[in-house]
Amino acid sequence: MSVFYKRLFKFPMLQQKIFPGDLFFFLKEKPHFSNSNATASEDKKGSTFIDAVCSSAVAESLTIESKINHQVFHVGLFINETTIIHATTFHGVIKETIMNAIISTKPSIVEIYRIQCSDEQRQKAVKFAYSSLGAKYNDIFSPNCINSAGQKSYYCCQFICEAYGRDMFNPHRLNFMENGKILEYWIKYFDERNEPIPQGLPGSHPSILKSSKCLNLIKLFNISKELEISEEEINNKSNSNLNTDLPYICKQSHL
Repeated sequence: MSVFYKRLFKFPMLQQKIFPGDLFFFLKEKPHFSNSNATASEDKKGSTFIDAVCSSAVAESLTIESKINHQVFHVGLFINETTIIHATTFHGVIKETIMNAIISTKPSIVEIYRIQCSDEQRQKAVKFAYSSLGAKYNDIFSPNCINSAGQKSYYCCQFICEAYGRDMFNPHRLNFMENGKILEYWIKYFDERNEPIPQGLPGSHPSILKSSKCLNLIKLFNISKELEISEEEINNKSNSNLNTDLPYICKQSHL
Protein backbone atom coordinates (compact mmCIF):
# COMPACT_ATOMS: atom_id res chain seq x y z
CA MET A 1 0.00 0.00 0.00
CA SER A 2 1.45 3.37 -1.02
CA VAL A 3 2.14 6.21 1.41
CA PHE A 4 -0.45 8.21 -0.54
CA TYR A 5 -3.07 5.53 0.06
CA LYS A 6 -2.20 5.22 3.76
CA ARG A 7 -2.36 8.96 4.33
CA LEU A 8 -5.75 9.20 2.67
CA PHE A 9 -7.41 6.37 4.53
CA LYS A 10 -5.72 6.29 7.96
CA PHE A 11 -7.43 9.59 8.82
CA PRO A 12 -4.55 11.03 10.90
CA MET A 13 -6.45 14.05 12.25
CA LEU A 14 -9.96 12.70 12.70
CA GLN A 15 -11.33 9.32 13.69
CA GLN A 16 -14.48 9.85 11.64
CA LYS A 17 -14.99 6.83 9.40
CA ILE A 18 -16.48 6.63 5.93
CA PHE A 19 -19.60 4.51 5.53
CA PRO A 20 -21.37 3.12 2.45
CA GLY A 21 -23.51 5.88 0.98
CA ASP A 22 -21.26 8.78 1.98
CA LEU A 23 -20.53 11.20 -0.86
CA PHE A 24 -17.27 12.67 -2.12
CA PHE A 25 -16.91 15.93 -4.02
CA PHE A 26 -13.92 16.91 -6.16
CA LEU A 27 -12.95 20.57 -6.27
CA LYS A 28 -10.53 22.55 -8.40
CA GLU A 29 -8.36 25.09 -6.60
CA LYS A 30 -8.97 27.99 -8.97
CA PRO A 31 -11.51 27.12 -11.66
CA HIS A 32 -11.28 29.48 -14.58
CA PHE A 33 -12.92 29.10 -17.96
CA SER A 34 -11.69 30.75 -21.11
CA ASN A 35 -13.75 30.93 -24.30
CA SER A 36 -11.02 29.42 -26.44
CA ASN A 37 -11.36 28.32 -30.04
CA ALA A 38 -10.73 24.68 -29.16
CA THR A 39 -13.64 22.38 -29.91
CA ALA A 40 -15.11 20.22 -27.17
CA SER A 41 -13.81 17.04 -28.82
CA GLU A 42 -10.25 18.40 -28.90
CA ASP A 43 -10.15 18.59 -25.11
CA LYS A 44 -9.04 15.00 -24.55
CA LYS A 45 -8.06 15.50 -20.91
CA GLY A 46 -11.38 17.05 -19.98
CA SER A 47 -9.96 20.16 -18.30
CA THR A 48 -12.01 22.54 -20.42
CA PHE A 49 -15.13 20.50 -19.69
CA ILE A 50 -14.40 20.72 -15.96
CA ASP A 51 -13.92 24.49 -16.11
CA ALA A 52 -17.13 24.89 -18.10
CA VAL A 53 -19.01 22.82 -15.51
CA CYS A 54 -17.67 25.02 -12.69
CA SER A 55 -18.66 28.18 -14.57
CA SER A 56 -22.22 26.91 -15.08
CA ALA A 57 -23.16 26.68 -11.40
CA VAL A 58 -26.05 29.12 -10.95
CA ALA A 59 -28.68 28.55 -8.26
CA GLU A 60 -32.42 29.21 -8.56
CA SER A 61 -32.56 31.30 -5.38
CA LEU A 62 -30.32 33.86 -3.71
CA THR A 63 -30.33 31.75 -0.54
CA ILE A 64 -28.80 28.80 -2.37
CA GLU A 65 -26.58 31.01 -4.55
CA SER A 66 -24.85 32.38 -1.45
CA LYS A 67 -23.74 28.82 -0.59
CA ILE A 68 -22.50 27.86 -4.05
CA ASN A 69 -18.85 26.89 -4.37
CA HIS A 70 -17.71 27.29 -7.97
CA GLN A 71 -14.75 25.00 -7.38
CA VAL A 72 -16.91 21.85 -7.38
CA PHE A 73 -16.86 19.76 -10.55
CA HIS A 74 -17.60 16.13 -9.62
CA VAL A 75 -19.44 13.94 -7.12
CA GLY A 76 -19.73 10.23 -6.42
CA LEU A 77 -20.70 7.67 -3.79
CA PHE A 78 -18.66 5.48 -1.44
CA ILE A 79 -19.50 1.77 -1.19
CA ASN A 80 -16.83 1.19 1.46
CA GLU A 81 -13.97 3.18 2.99
CA THR A 82 -11.75 2.96 -0.08
CA THR A 83 -14.03 2.22 -3.05
CA ILE A 84 -16.44 4.44 -4.94
CA ILE A 85 -19.02 4.23 -7.70
CA HIS A 86 -19.46 7.29 -9.88
CA ALA A 87 -20.58 8.43 -13.33
CA THR A 88 -17.50 9.43 -15.33
CA THR A 89 -17.28 11.40 -18.56
CA PHE A 90 -15.29 8.84 -20.54
CA HIS A 91 -16.25 5.49 -19.00
CA GLY A 92 -19.79 5.93 -17.69
CA VAL A 93 -20.72 4.44 -14.31
CA ILE A 94 -17.74 2.58 -12.87
CA LYS A 95 -16.40 1.19 -9.60
CA GLU A 96 -12.84 2.07 -8.60
CA THR A 97 -10.76 3.10 -5.62
CA ILE A 98 -10.98 6.71 -4.52
CA MET A 99 -7.20 6.86 -4.95
CA ASN A 100 -7.40 5.93 -8.63
CA ALA A 101 -10.12 8.52 -9.18
CA ILE A 102 -7.97 11.21 -7.56
CA ILE A 103 -4.92 10.26 -9.62
CA SER A 104 -6.85 10.35 -12.91
CA THR A 105 -8.95 13.45 -12.15
CA LYS A 106 -6.41 15.45 -10.11
CA PRO A 107 -8.69 17.49 -7.85
CA SER A 108 -7.11 20.07 -5.55
CA ILE A 109 -9.58 19.37 -2.76
CA VAL A 110 -11.64 16.32 -1.78
CA GLU A 111 -14.61 16.82 0.54
CA ILE A 112 -16.55 13.92 2.03
CA TYR A 113 -20.13 14.36 3.20
CA ARG A 114 -22.70 12.30 5.06
CA ILE A 115 -26.35 12.45 4.06
CA GLN A 116 -28.85 12.76 6.88
CA CYS A 117 -31.33 10.05 5.96
CA SER A 118 -32.60 6.69 7.14
CA ASP A 119 -30.41 3.61 6.98
CA GLU A 120 -32.94 2.15 4.54
CA GLN A 121 -32.44 5.09 2.16
CA ARG A 122 -28.68 4.76 2.42
CA GLN A 123 -28.75 1.04 1.69
CA LYS A 124 -31.11 1.62 -1.23
CA ALA A 125 -28.73 4.22 -2.69
CA VAL A 126 -25.77 1.83 -2.50
CA LYS A 127 -27.79 -0.96 -4.13
CA PHE A 128 -28.83 1.43 -6.91
CA ALA A 129 -25.17 2.33 -7.47
CA TYR A 130 -24.23 -1.33 -7.87
CA SER A 131 -27.15 -1.99 -10.21
CA SER A 132 -26.12 0.96 -12.41
CA LEU A 133 -22.56 -0.23 -13.08
CA GLY A 134 -21.92 -0.21 -16.81
CA ALA A 135 -24.42 2.54 -17.60
CA LYS A 136 -23.13 5.16 -20.04
CA TYR A 137 -22.44 8.85 -19.45
CA ASN A 138 -25.35 11.22 -20.08
CA ASP A 139 -23.43 13.54 -22.38
CA ILE A 140 -26.45 15.75 -23.17
CA PHE A 141 -27.67 16.04 -19.54
CA SER A 142 -31.17 14.91 -20.47
CA PRO A 143 -33.68 14.73 -17.58
CA ASN A 144 -34.82 11.27 -18.72
CA CYS A 145 -31.32 9.77 -18.32
CA ILE A 146 -30.88 9.02 -22.03
CA ASN A 147 -27.68 10.12 -23.78
CA SER A 148 -27.04 11.23 -27.36
CA ALA A 149 -26.74 7.58 -28.45
CA GLY A 150 -30.14 6.70 -26.99
CA GLN A 151 -28.63 4.72 -24.10
CA LYS A 152 -29.53 4.64 -20.41
CA SER A 153 -27.03 6.98 -18.81
CA TYR A 154 -26.23 9.41 -16.01
CA TYR A 155 -24.05 12.43 -15.43
CA CYS A 156 -22.30 12.56 -12.06
CA CYS A 157 -24.78 14.48 -9.89
CA GLN A 158 -27.79 13.03 -11.73
CA PHE A 159 -26.50 9.61 -10.69
CA ILE A 160 -26.52 10.69 -7.02
CA CYS A 161 -29.98 12.24 -7.31
CA GLU A 162 -31.34 9.02 -8.82
CA ALA A 163 -29.67 6.97 -6.07
CA TYR A 164 -31.08 8.94 -3.14
CA GLY A 165 -34.13 10.56 -4.72
CA ARG A 166 -34.27 14.02 -6.25
CA ASP A 167 -36.34 15.41 -3.37
CA MET A 168 -33.36 14.99 -1.02
CA PHE A 169 -31.43 17.81 -2.70
CA ASN A 170 -31.85 21.42 -3.76
CA PRO A 171 -33.87 21.82 -6.98
CA HIS A 172 -31.97 22.99 -10.04
CA ARG A 173 -32.49 23.93 -13.66
CA LEU A 174 -29.63 23.39 -16.04
CA ASN A 175 -27.55 26.44 -16.84
CA PHE A 176 -24.97 26.85 -19.59
CA MET A 177 -24.72 30.62 -19.38
CA GLU A 178 -22.30 33.04 -17.81
CA ASN A 179 -22.99 36.77 -17.62
CA GLY A 180 -26.19 36.30 -19.60
CA LYS A 181 -24.63 34.47 -22.56
CA ILE A 182 -24.27 30.80 -23.44
CA LEU A 183 -20.62 29.84 -23.04
CA GLU A 184 -18.90 29.25 -26.36
CA TYR A 185 -17.70 25.89 -25.07
CA TRP A 186 -21.26 24.63 -24.63
CA ILE A 187 -22.34 25.92 -28.05
CA LYS A 188 -19.59 23.83 -29.68
CA TYR A 189 -20.20 20.91 -27.33
CA PHE A 190 -23.86 20.50 -28.28
CA ASP A 191 -23.27 21.34 -31.96
CA GLU A 192 -20.88 18.39 -32.15
CA ARG A 193 -23.66 16.16 -30.82
CA ASN A 194 -26.33 17.75 -33.01
CA GLU A 195 -28.41 18.40 -29.91
CA PRO A 196 -30.12 21.57 -28.61
CA ILE A 197 -28.68 23.18 -25.51
CA PRO A 198 -30.97 22.09 -22.62
CA GLN A 199 -30.88 25.50 -20.95
CA GLY A 200 -33.45 25.72 -18.16
CA LEU A 201 -34.46 22.06 -18.12
CA PRO A 202 -34.72 20.23 -14.76
CA GLY A 203 -31.38 18.80 -13.73
CA SER A 204 -28.62 18.97 -11.16
CA HIS A 205 -25.13 20.34 -10.63
CA PRO A 206 -22.40 19.21 -8.19
CA SER A 207 -22.22 22.67 -6.57
CA ILE A 208 -25.98 22.88 -6.13
CA LEU A 209 -26.13 19.35 -4.75
CA LYS A 210 -23.32 20.05 -2.26
CA SER A 211 -25.21 23.04 -0.85
CA SER A 212 -28.19 20.88 0.18
CA LYS A 213 -29.19 20.99 3.85
CA CYS A 214 -29.18 17.19 4.15
CA LEU A 215 -25.38 17.04 3.75
CA ASN A 216 -22.82 17.36 6.53
CA LEU A 217 -19.09 17.63 5.93
CA ILE A 218 -17.09 14.91 7.70
CA LYS A 219 -13.68 15.08 5.98
CA LEU A 220 -11.67 17.52 3.91
CA PHE A 221 -8.38 16.79 2.14
CA ASN A 222 -6.07 19.20 0.33
CA ILE A 223 -4.11 17.56 -2.47
CA SER A 224 -1.00 19.04 -4.04
CA LYS A 225 0.04 18.62 -7.67
CA GLU A 226 2.50 15.99 -6.43
CA LEU A 227 -0.43 14.13 -4.82
CA GLU A 228 0.69 14.95 -1.30
CA ILE A 229 -2.32 14.92 1.01
CA SER A 230 -3.11 16.93 4.11
CA GLU A 231 -6.34 16.60 6.04
CA GLU A 232 -8.00 19.63 7.58
CA GLU A 233 -9.74 19.31 10.90
CA ILE A 234 -13.51 19.73 10.66
CA ASN A 235 -15.35 21.80 13.24
CA ASN A 236 -18.08 19.39 14.29
CA LYS A 237 -19.97 22.22 15.99
CA SER A 238 -20.91 23.49 12.53
CA ASN A 239 -22.36 20.07 11.76
CA SER A 240 -24.88 19.93 14.59
CA ASN A 241 -27.09 17.46 12.72
CA LEU A 242 -24.27 15.05 11.97
CA ASN A 243 -24.96 11.48 13.03
CA THR A 244 -21.56 9.91 13.66
CA ASP A 245 -23.05 6.68 14.98
CA LEU A 246 -24.79 5.09 12.02
CA PRO A 247 -27.04 2.07 12.57
CA TYR A 248 -25.28 -1.26 13.00
CA ILE A 249 -26.64 -2.64 9.74
CA CYS A 250 -24.97 0.18 7.78
CA LYS A 251 -21.65 -0.24 9.58
CA GLN A 252 -21.62 -3.92 8.74
CA SER A 253 -22.58 -3.46 5.08
CA HIS A 254 -20.69 -5.77 2.74
CA LEU A 255 -22.67 -5.13 -0.44
